Amino acid sequence: MLQELGISAGTAIIFIIALYFIIKCAVKNGIREAFTEITGIETETPSESELRKTLDNFITKNNQKGNDI
Repeated sequence: MLQELGISAGTAIIFIIALYFIIKCAVKNGIREAFTEITGIETETPSESELRKTLDNFITKNNQKGNDI
């Protein structure tokens, strides 16, 4: 069937994997938007929350040592 379409099995697998991640991101963003609309609470993306934790830990450690930031 794939040969009739002119693509190889490897290309089909790569296409399916890419499609999976596109749909996964779209669903995640849709759920996040719906949650924000319903509750009015904005959620942070994982990268933002990790960055915030890292900065808070850095500031806390430097304040304990007596260093001024």
